[in-house]
Amino acid sequence: MGVPTSEVGYTPAMPRREDHEVHKDMWWHWTKKNIKIRILGLAGHIIRLEEERIPKKVLNGNFYTTSPVGRPRTRWADVIQRDAFQQQ
Repeated sequence: MGVPTSEVGYTPAMPRREDHEVHKDMWWHWTKKNIKIRILGLAGHIIRLEEERIPKKVLNGNFYTTSPVGRPRTRWADVIQRDAFQQQ
């Protein structure tokens, strides 16, 4: 509930937020960051695998015989690389 203008003499620029709204926003920010860190850790494990292991083949493999029309798809490795640079 906002403060009436007549009592304070001015209108606050931002409305007051309830605690549960602030906690919800903080939780979502922490969750996104935690997921990115876990994916980076998983990528590190996959990179260190031997070449004949299936996850390593999937990461390095190219399964398309022809190039699809349009914008290139975002690869998992590209997202990992972008997140790694953002964490620095």
